[in-house]
Amino acid sequence: MAAALISREFRCARRGILPWLGFIVLCHAHATPLPSPRFNNDGGWQSRPLLLTLTLEVPVDGSIIWYATNGPPTDSSNRIRYTTPLPIDSSRVIRAYAEAPGLASSAVVAHTFLFVNDILGQTNRPTNWPSTWGSNRVDYGLGLSSIADPSKRRRIEQAFWSLPTVALTVALPDLFDSSTGIYANASQDGRAWERPATFEMFFQNGTRVGVDAGLRIRGGFSRDAANPKHSFRLYFRSSYGSGSFQFPATVEPFGEFGRTAPAAVRAGAGALIPSP
Repeated sequence: MAAALISREFRCARRGILPWLGFIVLCHAHATPLPSPRFNNDGGWQSRPLLLTLTLEVPVDGSIIWYATNGPPTDSSNRIRYTTPLPIDSSRVIRAYAEAPGLASSAVVAHTFLFVNDILGQTNRPTNWPSTWGSNRVDYGLGLSSIADPSKRRRIEQAFWSLPTVALTVALPDLFDSSTGIYANASQDGRAWERPATFEMFFQNGTRVGVDAGLRIRGGFSRDAANPKHSFRLYFRSSYGSGSFQFPATVEPFGEFGRTAPAAVRAGAGALIPSP
C-alpha cells in the first residue's frame, strides 16, 4: 500500500531576541486538507444501474469516507460511513468527504446521477419538497399527456440525451425556507441572499464538469411571486472552491466564468449565459 504524502504546513513568526541566535521562531501547524473522494462514475445520465465506488487517490492511514444521499454528509445524523460500493439505480445526488486523524477534512464533493424514467415519472409533489412557498404557484411534474403518448415519450427521452444538462445541488431550506430561502424570497438581493451550491454540467460526449459556487436569484420582473419560475445567478468565488468555471476543451468553447464574470441559469430560456 502506498504511503500518504500528506504534510503539515508550518506558519512561523519572529518573537523575541536571543544574543546567540538573533530571534526565536514560534510556529504553529496547519494540517493540509485531505483530497476529496474520487467517484468511479462522474454521474450525469445513466442508461443502466451501476455500482459506485468512492476512494482516495492516495491511501491515508485511519481515513474514513462519509457520504449522504439526502443532505450534507458533514451532518453526523445524516452521514453514512462508506464501506462497500453503493448500488445506484435511481436518480439521486451523492455527496461525500473524507477525514483522517490529525488532518483537515476534505472538501465535500457532489455528483448527480440521472435516470430518464425517474424524470419522466416525477410527480407534482416530490417527497420532502414543499407544496407551496408564499404565493408561488408550484408545479414539479411533466405534462401527463406528453408522457402517455409513446411517440412523444421517445422524443422526450432522446432530447434528454441530446442536450447539455445543468444540475444544481442546494440545501432545500436555502431555497424554500419561508424566512431565509432565496426562492421563497425571490425579491431579495445582495450577498446576504447568496447560498452555497454545487454546479454541474453534463455534455453529450460524456464529459462532466463541476464546481462549488454561490447561488442567487437573478432578474427583475421575473422575481415576482406570481411567476412560478425564477432564474439563478452563479458566483464562482474562491471562498467556495476554485474561484472560476472553465468549459472543458472537449466541448464547444464558451469561455471562462469567474468572480467578476458570473453565469446565469435562466428559467424561461433554460440557458447558461454570461451574466453582467
